Amino acid sequence: MKISLAQISVIPGDLSGNFKKIARYVHDARNKGSKIVIFPELTISGYLIGDLWENEDFLRDCLDYHHKIAELSNGICIVFGSVGIDPKKRNEDGRVRKYNALFCVNNKSFLKNHKLGYDFWPKSLSPNYREFDESRYFYDLRKLAQEKGTQPRNLLCPLSVRINSKNLKMGVFICEDIWDENYCFSPTKSFLEESFCDFVISINSSPYTLGKNRKRHAVLKKLTDFIKCPIIYLNCIGVQNTGKSIYGFDGSSSLYSPLRDPIQIGGFFSEALLNIEYKGDDKILIPSTSQLKIQQSYDEYEDIIIAIEYILKTLLKLWQIRHVVIGVSGGIDSSLSACLFSRVLESKALTLVNMPTRFNSEITKSASRKLAKNLDRPYRIFNIEEILNNTVQYFNKEKLELSSYNYENLQARTRGSLILATLSSVLDAVFPCNVNKTELTVGYGTLYGDLSGFLSPLGDLWKNQIYALAKTYNDKIYKKKIIPEDIFQIPPSAELSEKQDISKDLGDPLVYDYHDALFKTWVESWVKKDKKNYLDAFKKGVLHKVIGCPLSLVKKTFECEKDFLEDYERWWKLFNGLAKFKRVQAPPIISVSKRSFGNDLRESLGV
Repeated sequence: MKISLAQISVIPGDLSGNFKKIARYVHDARNKGSKIVIFPELTISGYLIGDLWENEDFLRDCLDYHHKIAELSNGICIVFGSVGIDPKKRNEDGRVRKYNALFCVNNKSFLKNHKLGYDFWPKSLSPNYREFDESRYFYDLRKLAQEKGTQPRNLLCPLSVRINSKNLKMGVFICEDIWDENYCFSPTKSFLEESFCDFVISINSSPYTLGKNRKRHAVLKKLTDFIKCPIIYLNCIGVQNTGKSIYGFDGSSSLYSPLRDPIQIGGFFSEALLNIEYKGDDKILIPSTSQLKIQQSYDEYEDIIIAIEYILKTLLKLWQIRHVVIGVSGGIDSSLSACLFSRVLESKALTLVNMPTRFNSEITKSASRKLAKNLDRPYRIFNIEEILNNTVQYFNKEKLELSSYNYENLQARTRGSLILATLSSVLDAVFPCNVNKTELTVGYGTLYGDLSGFLSPLGDLWKNQIYALAKTYNDKIYKKKIIPEDIFQIPPSAELSEKQDISKDLGDPLVYDYHDALFKTWVESWVKKDKKNYLDAFKKGVLHKVIGCPLSLVKKTFECEKDFLEDYERWWKLFNGLAKFKRVQAPPIISVSKRSFGNDLRESLGV
């Protein structure tokens, strides 16, 4: 039997646009001879749409589109994810009860979930960690079972449909239902213990995270072998956000059959109708002969580049941004940012701006010019020395003297809030924030200065990842030195004072190789350690194992225990203090790691 999987881009909140795409893919699937076409989780509405879920007019519109989808199902069975509503019940917030649900329509009729009396199958497990906050909006099968005074397993129901004079029975699950290793209830295992089915469908809106595909394959391969039943894993693509965090959905839809290797048939961040066949006698799922198995290299830096470029391109289109201005300093962060945007914008739609003072070296100014020339982008120079002098004189007249620290901040704010903001306004453009994750961790950046911008594309990348991605652009993407070699050789520096003179090998106060590793344990580790754990590890000579860096790096960075403690306490105080206030005011971040700042790592100010 032929089945089509619609790995489509879902636009959050765009009911009409998503429906038109569904209609087109149903038509294509029918022409391919498929008997079933499957769409992802919440494919009508989108997944991350905030409190739009509270809008009852929006919910009614969703129901109207369900009936429009049903009208498309003449001669083909359509499985899709959307919001299921029970108008007679209320959620815990007092609003109408909603479920993250799976629907099936066949020959213009909705199939019934006979155990619940609904025309949909609710999601069993609602994730409430990282960026996920499903229980804020949705009821789930576990809550429903508690309400009914029974076990969730007793409410699990197969989806049965008659195709080609045969009854086909499917296990249907939604995203988190298959990621059940930390739950006391396993929907898939409980279902298969009670019911026979031909195969399992898992529809998903699963955001991209570095390395997640490998974990998906491992989890689903293990599950498939255990339940001895093939699994269709269908994921959407697209870009959705929670306001402070931007997520890309990577597709990578795959087939899993017992005792066989996983087959990834969906491209990485690419939209397609994926055609497969179900071999009932052998209980296996295979790609159609015309469709090749997708090979994936799992090169983490190439994956990150594909992900961020896709997210940027999609965001610019969604937000109708046609021109971007980037401040390029001759450093690695702004150079990588310029490369990223140059890949998704036409030549005249990206302007690079250098804003030197007397503290900027000829090396970095020359590197900025070379970068702009190599990328073939418009390049402007705004020397801000005169503006700075006038500002200092004005404050002096008011009998207010600027300290060296004030003067450093003034430079950053003149570049961001004055030059880049004004130039963006003149050009009907926006400008990004070039801050990286290492700097965000300890607030090494100026509010309303270099922490300004419409978006932080690098804010979930550690400094060592910035260098690795820049090198990947040169070596594998452009295959030539687009980012000048000088930028890789100079010490990272803000160049805001004589103390950051790169000609004297002076730069930022961070030892990035070491601090990347240390800060990563503060931010991304699920198991938190206190100062005593790190100090004990340092004393025992095993700190490098705790934070994941070479022993030689620790020895090179610290001569003694006192040096280590002073450094640790300095950055820990900033991480938990002023840096928090900066992070909550920083621009939205493109999330690619297992834990990013924003709605993923949630923080309380002053705690």
